[in-house]
Amino acid sequence: MITEATKRGFSTQEFKLSNDIIVSNESDRVLTRDIDQLSNIERVDFYITGTMVYQESGAVVNARIINARNKNIVAAATRFFPAEL
Repeated sequence: MITEATKRGFSTQEFKLSNDIIVSNESDRVLTRDIDQLSNIERVDFYITGTMVYQESGAVVNARIINARNKNIVAAATRFFPAEL
């Protein structure tokens, strides 16, 4: 959905982007869940969110775009991905 939003002219942001590169013994990364390390986020108009449900034969991905102002779901998609992918 991020690809489609960008192709349609929307500006997208990664909300888990840290202020810096985080280097540890396990990995080097730029995404974080530590609120103190998050960079500032500009004004948000829409959220892209979703869920993934694992099943024996694969996974079902549910994604949606939500208007941040009125909480309306403006687009949604569901797709099944077979386990052998």
